[in-house]
Amino acid sequence: MPLYIFILGGGVEFFGGLLVMIGLWTRIAAFISCGEMAYTYWVVHGTHAILPLQNHGELAMIYCFLLLFIFTKGPGMFSIDHFLAKRKQKVHMQNHILCFLGLT
Repeated sequence: MPLYIFILGGGVEFFGGLLVMIGLWTRIAAFISCGEMAYTYWVVHGTHAILPLQNHGELAMIYCFLLLFIFTKGPGMFSIDHFLAKRKQKVHMQNHILCFLGLT
């Protein structure tokens, strides 16, 4: 395999995992990382056998489905995405109240 595949895959796994861990751009990072893990499973492990227990691709498959779950579920309540969305909603509500009172 070419070296750039290892460098690109390692970067996606590291930075995607870091973004998912802290909860920043969670859905985007989980989607890209999930695709990368599916690609890894089929290119590296899937060429030997199709079942994960036969080709030793259990972790790639588990990470792929876990990241797919995180992508569909979204960020949790302790994530940076949740904090930013809550703050944006609060500012939006304050603007509506000020507009209703005729102060803006």
